[in-house]
Amino acid sequence: MEEQATICPACGSSATYRYGRTINGKKRRICMICNRQFIVDGPRKNDAVRPNCPVCNQPMHRYMQKRGFTRYRCSNYPQCRTYLRIDKPEKSSQPASFSDAKPPYLS
Repeated sequence: MEEQATICPACGSSATYRYGRTINGKKRRICMICNRQFIVDGPRKNDAVRPNCPVCNQPMHRYMQKRGFTRYRCSNYPQCRTYLRIDKPEKSSQPASFSDAKPPYLS
């Protein structure tokens, strides 16, 4: 089975090599010209609303995303080294409306 030539999204070069897989199992490639790492399987997800840097007012880029939070870094990095951590809202294990009434099956 022959693979299609993969083109680097940054510089357009076809000199790319396999560079393993992501944690989700998607194929990762690296460009030999500009050394950019990218994923073959699709476009990158962009945030609908990105916060602005509180120091220099530039838009911030998503730098790290974990289970409970997202960390943003200033797009003016390394001149501005500001980070911003935004916690994701927690899902409560208790229902939103909790009453002291007995459930119907206990009546």
